[in-house]
Amino acid sequence: MKYKEASHQKDRKYDACHYLLTLSDDLKSKDGYYLNFKVHKKSEMNVYIYEGLDRVSATKKMISDNGQVEVGTKYQVKGDSGILVIAFPNKD
Repeated sequence: MKYKEASHQKDRKYDACHYLLTLSDDLKSKDGYYLNFKVHKKSEMNVYIYEGLDRVSATKKMISDNGQVEVGTKYQVKGDSGILVIAFPNKD
């Protein structure tokens, strides 16, 4: 990933990605299932997570004060929900 800040918007390079993690449909409706997420390693990255089933509804913050994920910490939601992961690089 690259991040380049420039004086003109057209010159700006910025790569980011998002992932939506959910259980399969047959497991979402069953009680007792949970979705776990853990970052094992990150370098020069910003990673945020939100709870919800899609990009529009994933507005519930999972970390207080909208903080970044901590490496090695397990985050968990009930199986009928999902986790939206937003990742982007630090500035060069």
